[in-house]
Amino acid sequence: MNNMSGIEYLCVDIANCYGLDKEVFADRIKWVKDNFANLEELADQATEDKVLYIKSVMALRDVCAGKPTGHLISLDATCSGMQVLSALTGCIKGAIITNLTPEPKRYDAYTEVTAEQNKVLREWQVQGLEISRKDAKDAVMTSLYGSKATPKKIFGEEGPAIEAFYEAAMRSAPGAFGLLNTLLNAWQPWALSHYWKMPDGFDVAVKVMQTEETRIEVDELNHHKFKTSYKVNMGSKSGISLPANVTHSVDAYVLRTLLRKCSYHAPTLKKCKAMLTEFMDSPVTECKSPLLGMYYSTGLVDPVWFETMDKEVAQSIPKELKVKLIAMIEDITQFKPFPVLTVHDAFRIHSNNGDALRYHYRNILADLADSTLLDHILSMITGKKFKYKKLSNNLSQQIRESIYGVC
Repeated sequence: MNNMSGIEYLCVDIANCYGLDKEVFADRIKWVKDNFANLEELADQATEDKVLYIKSVMALRDVCAGKPTGHLISLDATCSGMQVLSALTGCIKGAIITNLTPEPKRYDAYTEVTAEQNKVLREWQVQGLEISRKDAKDAVMTSLYGSKATPKKIFGEEGPAIEAFYEAAMRSAPGAFGLLNTLLNAWQPWALSHYWKMPDGFDVAVKVMQTEETRIEVDELNHHKFKTSYKVNMGSKSGISLPANVTHSVDAYVLRTLLRKCSYHAPTLKKCKAMLTEFMDSPVTECKSPLLGMYYSTGLVDPVWFETMDKEVAQSIPKELKVKLIAMIEDITQFKPFPVLTVHDAFRIHSNNGDALRYHYRNILADLADSTLLDHILSMITGKKFKYKKLSNNLSQQIRESIYGVC
């Protein structure tokens, strides 16, 4: 990961708002420097967000004049759904095109799938058919969550276009797209809901809802009759919602963990470290915290432990976990705490905290790659012991050295 100063992150923010977010950091910063004298005049050419572009340029002018700024820059994860699924499945190909490897290039997953789809069509010697990025993006975004209707609408019910799309998707991100059938097959026929628990103790309970229709007669309107529909909690033999719901639940977990690591309470972590150190070699007793079971089931150590840590908990947990929790405290506190505003996978922070946010985000995704979270979730949904065979077992180190996972 390349470290940058606060003013460099401010330049990145300006370039992002202008529409240069697909460029590498060095080129974004260079563009701002090259156009420094007339940045305001370029506002009308901003293709991403003109208002935020102007706001960011104003912040840069203040900084250059020696004035403090409270301006928040925005750093976005690149195709976060595919990122999460690639990390969980150990998929190096999917990790590459979602910027989770140390490649010195800022990949765009949708562009990569588009190029691969057109490559497949050429390999199959299909003439006169060129797929646009927009069509490929719309198909990827929906099919990644189990939809078959949107790809069919875009590429047709059958034929080389839709066949090439699925071939390209599997070539580009075999972990994410290969996991789809596993998640679809995990559906529990006629169950009223699907339930699983996240590593930080959050419960995910998704009701199975069906649409029912009925006719209503309104006496006061001269007995006018009309049809209406409503949702009812009713099981079904099959369904396609699990890929989206599982992915979103992990995405939300990443967000919660990131917030805990960035916006931590320093006195609490100091107190927890002291307790863990004090009881490091104490005999292990019965631990009443439900988080211990989550640790054993997923292999993930979450900072949520520090929110409920007391002497009883510190003494009762095994030494290996105490060591990991202390290491996490030391890792978190190397940066000062700072607030983060989030909208899904977009993070708004002060520019001085850019390195810290990218560092924590990278490590959280790396931890996912090393975890057994996918086994845990599928086992809870199906009620059966599940073991997913990852495509690789060494992806985490590459993720920790990545550059553009959030940029």
